[in-house]
Amino acid sequence: MFFDKRNKIDKKITQIFPEEILKNLDPQKVDYFGINISSDPSKDFSFKIYYLYKYSLELYSKSKKNPFIDFLAKNKLMSFLTFVHDEKATDCSRYDAALYMHPKKKREAVFSYLKENCSFYNKYEKEILELSEMKVFENDDIKHASFWFVALLDDGKALKCHWYNRASLRDVESLNNEYYFNFIENSSVEGLKKILPMAKKAIQNCSGYMYMEGIDYDKFASQKHKIYIYEPENTFNGLIKTYSDNKELCKKLKVLKKWNDLHEELYCAGFAIGEDANNNSVINLYLRFKGT
Repeated sequence: MFFDKRNKIDKKITQIFPEEILKNLDPQKVDYFGINISSDPSKDFSFKIYYLYKYSLELYSKSKKNPFIDFLAKNKLMSFLTFVHDEKATDCSRYDAALYMHPKKKREAVFSYLKENCSFYNKYEKEILELSEMKVFENDDIKHASFWFVALLDDGKALKCHWYNRASLRDVESLNNEYYFNFIENSSVEGLKKILPMAKKAIQNCSGYMYMEGIDYDKFASQKHKIYIYEPENTFNGLIKTYSDNKELCKKLKVLKKWNDLHEELYCAGFAIGEDANNNSVINLYLRFKGT
């Protein structure tokens, strides 16, 4: 990526990430470049770098080991690993693991591990299992297959769970948006039900389709609920229209639109809309290099 330090966003990126990390921002290594914004005026833009599987494994081999990742790898339960450079911890960051969608790769082993190694898992188990009943195939013979991306962080003090909505990124027909709308509306997960109307509005204004749901947990409360939308066609203008009554988000979205116009090598592959524990609206944008 080319960084123009006269641009507000580029300047922030170069201040946050070391040169060694920035020089590795290329399509052979980076899956997504993430930018998060909040309706809280006190919160600035935040940035994350998500690496492709092969490079993630290389980075992981050189870093402090994560017992949960090692457990998944040893038991051949992990289909994908994403190493994430977070501006809050650029030296070690975090790891998100995707689970195999295969009848023989049972989720029960993963749930058992979390029960034993995450002190607050039992508090949220009912909700986690309920969302895991969502289908990802028309003829779903893989129990809890939608429980897909998971990260256990900070020695078991934080848990990030994600539920997948499609058998593959290109599978947009087998289970359509309405199935997932209805599932969430009929669930007991109030945090996702609360943001669903805004997700519907975002799909209407930006196009795209439901891709995933995510909840960040810690021992005190669920900290953030997110609904992910993939392959939008009109990201920035559509989101500005969606959040037209939220001056803070619109202001930040307009800044990002100008930044993305400067960086024509990047496009928005998807985004998540959500709400944090303090009832602030949040948007996570995931940008990819064109041609990938």
